[in-house]
Amino acid sequence: MSQVDLGTLQGLVCAPSFHTAAAVIFIAIAWQSKYLRWPLILMNGAMLLSTPIEGTHYLSDMIAGGFVGIFAVCAVAALQRAFLTWRQSDAWNVKKRPQNTTRKNCTKSTIKLWRRSNV
Repeated sequence: MSQVDLGTLQGLVCAPSFHTAAAVIFIAIAWQSKYLRWPLILMNGAMLLSTPIEGTHYLSDMIAGGFVGIFAVCAVAALQRAFLTWRQSDAWNVKKRPQNTTRKNCTKSTIKLWRRSNV
């Protein structure tokens, strides 16, 4: 079995850059919090600046990674909107007990009638 020396690896550049995709996603998530926004922008900015300098990715890899990150953020936002729309639709709604009918002010017969009408 041969060993791989991590210090001598060369030419292992792959597209897209998931460092860039992760940075875009982290910035999009942190943008909602005024306390996390600027610290995470600075940390992810440092990661983005060090990626081509370190030699692990080309600029084209980073651009493609940026598109992957933007696509991921947009896809999650679209799925959230679709889920909320579906949840508010009639397919999700279940017939609810009338507000004035609780166990305290209902007799057994009214509860049975309510259960029969909602089956």
